[in-house]
Amino acid sequence: MAKIVFRFDIDSHKCIRDGVPILLRVAAHYGIRFTFYVNVGKAISRLDTLCSLCAKRRSEEENIKMLSAKQKLGIKDYFYAAMVNPSLDRYRENIRAIAQSGSELGLHGGMNHSHWYTHALHWSYEQVKKDLKGALDKMQRVLPDYIPQGFAAPGFVTNDVIGQALQDMGFQYLSNWHENHAAVIRKECGGIPDVGVNLCGEPGGVAFWEYAAASEWTDQQTLEVFMDMVNTHDEVVVFDHPYFVALQKVKSLEIIIETLLKEGHQIITLRELALER
Repeated sequence: MAKIVFRFDIDSHKCIRDGVPILLRVAAHYGIRFTFYVNVGKAISRLDTLCSLCAKRRSEEENIKMLSAKQKLGIKDYFYAAMVNPSLDRYRENIRAIAQSGSELGLHGGMNHSHWYTHALHWSYEQVKKDLKGALDKMQRVLPDYIPQGFAAPGFVTNDVIGQALQDMGFQYLSNWHENHAAVIRKECGGIPDVGVNLCGEPGGVAFWEYAAASEWTDQQTLEVFMDMVNTHDEVVVFDHPYFVALQKVKSLEIIIETLLKEGHQIITLRELALER
């Protein structure tokens, strides 16, 4: 039987405010645990966004099959994110609810999600540590006993410098790369395990349910793609974002979970998968 991890990246106010409570109820209903990575800073950098408008969009360059931020967030929350851009640590009760639920709570980048995505690859070791320390300080103001364990980089942006900084700050593992249908999902980065996502849309490592929606798959087609992966791989890591899955694809998620449990597959956290011997 396969081991499956559901990884959810929290990178917007709608993820933590609206999506997380729904996913926690789903997990409790089925007696399973998810893995959440939260960015406790701001979702966007306005300067980086302005600069990106002057360049050709990456999705156009690579013909990536994905949805726009406006399609995923909806008009109201798209403009709320752009205009208000709240720091996500303000939703402290929902962050605490994840920790109290038994699901895994890791860190997703540093002080600004899009700034990491755009610039972290070129940061020095000192810059990486400064950004991470700021995020950890925010997290520990919400959860004073929080100890860093897992880390997922925004946009999968990582290198050995980042890996070394994470190791030196006490992280136990990373999940910083993607390769759809990868048979072996364990690597190393900076001396610690780096477990990749192997169920996503390519090119670009697009979130699974987002890719399904952009591909116009039905729930049945989405289930068939998911189970084909499970039936041909011993370990499967799938990722998406709470606001999209919980608010638009929760029926599909529940169908998949019910099928996995009925067939005897094991749903575990990414930490368990990364650190098992």
